[in-house]
Amino acid sequence: MVKRSMTIAEAIKGYIIDCRTLDRSERTIEWYEQKLNYFVRWLSEEEEIDKLNQVTIDHLRSFVLHVKAAPLGRANLNKDDDSTELSPLTVKGYVQVTKGFFNWCFKEELIKVNPAARLGLPSVPSYIIATFTPDHIRALLDACDRS
Repeated sequence: MVKRSMTIAEAIKGYIIDCRTLDRSERTIEWYEQKLNYFVRWLSEEEEIDKLNQVTIDHLRSFVLHVKAAPLGRANLNKDDDSTELSPLTVKGYVQVTKGFFNWCFKEELIKVNPAARLGLPSVPSYIIATFTPDHIRALLDACDRS
């Protein structure tokens, strides 16, 4: 049975409480709150939506496009530089958090239909992490006290 129509902000509070009961780290909870609070502000300002049951897949896809185009200082509250767009990995983080939130809302029977069920994760380019060269390894070994 779906409960009364609640605001997205109320649902986020419940989600964060549940995350705390599941012993998510404070850093993880801060990350969820930052991204979800940005999402709820965007929905309110751009789509004039504040009720959980009003959100559709189209709203979520529009939000993803918005985040992809948002300058750093606007969508990522931890960054001071607003001259470049968010990285694909950060955009994917917004989508993951939003999907997780709506999956929780559906599981908790706060909504009848999960609007994020068909929301795909944006692709992220592969990153090659540079490894130590033989010279780096020799320098590390030379720095060890062998006595």
